[in-house]
Amino acid sequence: MEVHNWELKVCQIDIGTVSASSSLIIGDSQHIQLYGYFDTPPDSYVVLNSPNRDD
Repeated sequence: MEVHNWELKVCQIDIGTVSASSSLIIGDSQHIQLYGYFDTPPDSYVVLNSPNRDD
């Protein structure tokens, strides 16, 4: 399959929701870089103490 995007022009993109695994590619891509991040507030983490061992 051969695709030509001769006069592709994107003025604005409105993204309402992003899933856990998503990508948006516009036009031709010779190099794609993958990245990830977590947008989790610090107060949502639960840290439990390890039980004391008296061995």
